[in-house]
Amino acid sequence: MKLAVVMILGTMAGVEVGVRLINFCKLYKICSEVVLICSIIITAFIGIFTYWETRRAKRKLDEIKASGGEPPRDVYMTGIAKKIQSIRIPPMIYFSKSRIHMSLWVILAVGFFTGMLAGFFGVGGGFIRMPALIYLIGVPSIIAVGTDLFEIIISGGYGLIRHTMSGNVVIEAAVIMILGACIGAQIGALATRYVRGLSVRYILAYSVFFSAAGSIFKLIYILTDETIAWYQTVAMIFTFGGMSLLMLMIIGLFVLGVMYRRGKHIPGSLEPYLVKSD
Repeated sequence: MKLAVVMILGTMAGVEVGVRLINFCKLYKICSEVVLICSIIITAFIGIFTYWETRRAKRKLDEIKASGGEPPRDVYMTGIAKKIQSIRIPPMIYFSKSRIHMSLWVILAVGFFTGMLAGFFGVGGGFIRMPALIYLIGVPSIIAVGTDLFEIIISGGYGLIRHTMSGNVVIEAAVIMILGACIGAQIGALATRYVRGLSVRYILAYSVFFSAAGSIFKLIYILTDETIAWYQTVAMIFTFGGMSLLMLMIIGLFVLGVMYRRGKHIPGSLEPYLVKSD
């Protein structure tokens, strides 16, 4: 919670810059193209890096298990995070929950960067801030989920107000989606009790890949003056089909996690992704 509060200060400033960038692009009528191109680049990079790093973490867990040891719930500290944590610009802050000691200015900088992307793309939780918390700051994956959700209450609310002032919000659609999101969030939060951080990062990587693929076809559709309808159809298939597949994966992990904790038989290949106790 302390980390989330500190990050909010930088995030809100970044959100303001992101909103202003969107409004600047609207003046020149290039908003859709710029947002899609930038989102494809960012999400493709995050997806590839997350998938590559998660496979490395999986190998580490397999090595620990093969040697007879008990695998930890998460293998999360990357070389990048260690280098960032070595920056000793005072004041330094210790976060006991995540067991990290970092410079206030570094956290504010990470918050500002992720906030700017969130304000510009309209995302920031799963796609932007989660990877930043895990790979830049060094927060365990499970804790990063809760930290991000706590922070986004404030920073996301501020972004909502600013975008509403700029006429960038469809209130009716947002209210309808909130109803489903409230239910989905409960299922997702409950599922994290039964999985390792490895599972969270794999889900994150796949979600980013689907998003990037949908954005690519949406961009082609716009660049062809919206004359070829099947590009739009394919974009929707990747977006909504990907969301449905990821939802089934999360529910499947949840069910398997409950079975694993109760001593039921599950495929051995899935054990590294689940935990037996909190």
